[in-house]
Amino acid sequence: MTDYLIQVDVSLFDAEVVKQVLYKFADQASFNLKDNQGILDIEVIPKDPVVFDFNQLKSVILDEIIDQDLRKTISQETNDLRNLIIAKAFASADLQ
Repeated sequence: MTDYLIQVDVSLFDAEVVKQVLYKFADQASFNLKDNQGILDIEVIPKDPVVFDFNQLKSVILDEIIDQDLRKTISQETNDLRNLIIAKAFASADLQ
């Protein structure tokens, strides 16, 4: 096992959200994912070990996971309202 490990509880955060977040940091590291009984083990493999700061990257990744997971939740919760607003906007538009 690597010294660079991030663990995320997939009962709290969607695994797809985690993957999307990790993709954003693919310029800094590669990631190996393993499901460990509901805990997503993320092995971090730095692209440039000389300038790599694991603690800083881990902090940014965890913050981004929370942010993106909340955005997904809000999007799901407001989907019906958004669709209603869009339908009303198109219904009242002059479509000549």
